[in-house]
Amino acid sequence: MSFDISLYKNFKKKIDLYLSVKQYDPSVELLKNKLLLYPTDLRLMKLLALVYVCQDERQQAIELLKKASRIHSEDKELKLLFLVLHCEYAEYEKARECFLQLKENSSELLGGTLSNEKLADDYISCGLTFYKSNNFSRAAVQFSHALTLCPESVEATVCLAKTQLKQGEAEVAGLLLKEYCKDHPPSSEIFLWLGLVYFKLSRFSLASLHFERAKDLNPENRVADVYMRILFEMGQGIPPASNPS
Repeated sequence: MSFDISLYKNFKKKIDLYLSVKQYDPSVELLKNKLLLYPTDLRLMKLLALVYVCQDERQQAIELLKKASRIHSEDKELKLLFLVLHCEYAEYEKARECFLQLKENSSELLGGTLSNEKLADDYISCGLTFYKSNNFSRAAVQFSHALTLCPESVEATVCLAKTQLKQGEAEVAGLLLKEYCKDHPPSSEIFLWLGLVYFKLSRFSLASLHFERAKDLNPENRVADVYMRILFEMGQGIPPASNPS
């Protein structure tokens, strides 16, 4: 029996809240109790495995994923999670074995761009779990893996830049975002975060320029509106244009 999807989403919000304040033990207890009711629910098992990773309980995460694999042997994402977990703990030979096994048994999954995007999504998901628990160094590793697989990913680029800002590496975040702009089509989200980086560095004219670019691409960009108004009130920019009602 599976956990209803709407109930699961509400339950996951509660787990995310606990993780954001590093309350791992209550997260584990909630998940274990829920698994007593839904012992074969794959989403709950994956979520508990990620909490174990946050706790550095590597062996428990692996054992749980193995159990899930025995029940859900056809689930491709589980195999990818094993690969991600081995990479997280620098077990690259084991990761390679997982990859070769996936390639042999799931060629349709690992053929071309689709496999990279899927694995990148898993890295981003894992990175966001670390980010929400303020474990920024480990989050950065996951986002970097995702970006290596999908250099065109706006989400991976922004996530890594946000994490670098949290680590006090504004210059590094700025370089990352500028490199993205050189090689990929313009993106409102990228321009927004470049503006935030320049704002953080007190380079207000450049911040204003990039907020304007973000607004040009997406007139509904409310965050750009807020910062443009702040800059205007500081005497450092133009006021944001009013959106038509």
